[in-house]
Amino acid sequence: MRYLSILTLLLSSFLSSIAAQSENIYLGQGILAGEITNSKAILQARLTADTKLTNWELAGASGWGRFEYSEYPNFKDSTFTSWEKASPKRDFILKAFLDDLNSNTIYHYRIHYGIKRDNTKASHAASFRTHPGKDLSAPLSL
Repeated sequence: MRYLSILTLLLSSFLSSIAAQSENIYLGQGILAGEITNSKAILQARLTADTKLTNWELAGASGWGRFEYSEYPNFKDSTFTSWEKASPKRDFILKAFLDDLNSNTIYHYRIHYGIKRDNTKASHAASFRTHPGKDLSAPLSL
């Protein structure tokens, strides 16, 4: 009976460690903003199974994510995009198309991601500035 209890404890510990490992999901390639105009931008992230290359590749991971963006660094009055599923079909890439942005404005963004939608974590924050528009002259740096 004692051996059965020890075996059950070991098996339970092993299964728990496997479950904990499967919950690990990363942003091994970071988050990015692109194709920025005076009123639009695309936000993108790729969910990964690790942060280290294996055979010069970074394995993708299935999961869920949605972006949060705001004009304020503390994400006051933020907006969330729709939930999106990261799958092998799209190389585990999550993408959001933002419309109706204000011109010449700094936006702060991050992604909330995880294996399940009800158990996510927020990434670090990043920012971008929308184009000033054709009627406004302003310095631009890339």
